[in-house]
Amino acid sequence: MKIYISGSISSVSEEFAREWRDDVSQKLLALGYVVVDPYIMHIASGKPHNLVKELKHTDLKTHNDLVSTIVDDDLKWLSGCQAVLARIENNVFSGAGVAGELTLAKYLHIPVFASVEVDPVVVPSWMLGCITKISSSLDEAIRCLNGSKIKPTSNQ
Repeated sequence: MKIYISGSISSVSEEFAREWRDDVSQKLLALGYVVVDPYIMHIASGKPHNLVKELKHTDLKTHNDLVSTIVDDDLKWLSGCQAVLARIENNVFSGAGVAGELTLAKYLHIPVFASVEVDPVVVPSWMLGCITKISSSLDEAIRCLNGSKIKPTSNQ
């Protein structure tokens, strides 16, 4: 089964985005899941995703064109997955990507297992309403995912 990883990218350092995603990906792969990580997939595609912040201030047209293709890719990749593993922490509120991904998952009836690492009171109700299972850590969210009906398969 394919698991989409959702969490802050453009509002955090590349090191922050990469470290927790690498850790989660390794754990999911070890359990037999196929990991769909938009952060890694954008790097592999050669799109200059790392220029989003700069372009927003220097060339809004190029920025919007680039972000539009990134959003298209992310939503297409998420649509092909059987579950979402999301990380909700303070940086999530600086952008709209995670909220958009959770909304699409809800609309497509794709379960969302989320590590909510802030007081849930500060998380927008819309986002909370899109989450299938709230956990307090990524490890707990992975355990909930693995204990659900979303099982890894050997033919994926």
